Amino acid sequence: MAYDRYEVEHHLTPAGSVTGTVTDSGNQETIVEPPTDRVETWLYKMEQSSGWSRESRHWELVWKHPSMSLEERRALRASFTPPGREFPSPGPLQALFKDGR
Repeated sequence: MAYDRYEVEHHLTPAGSVTGTVTDSGNQETIVEPPTDRVETWLYKMEQSSGWSRESRHWELVWKHPSMSLEERRALRASFTPPGREFPSPGPLQALFKDGR
């Protein structure tokens, strides 16, 4: 079991990023239904196995609109700054946001 765990959904919409459900240490703090106009949903996860260990952080594309092509989704992503304070600038996660699946 993780010492510390944090997850947050970010939904990409035509108007930008919308924060979704937030889970902190396994407890759902904020439950938010996905927007009806979402194009993608990204999940940010942070886990720390003990108080002395490094945090493990990663992003995962967990949902994509079935009728939008990768090119359309990439173009929309390029229109906005990546969501959340979790994205380093510059860094590999910004490349993932720009070039992800």
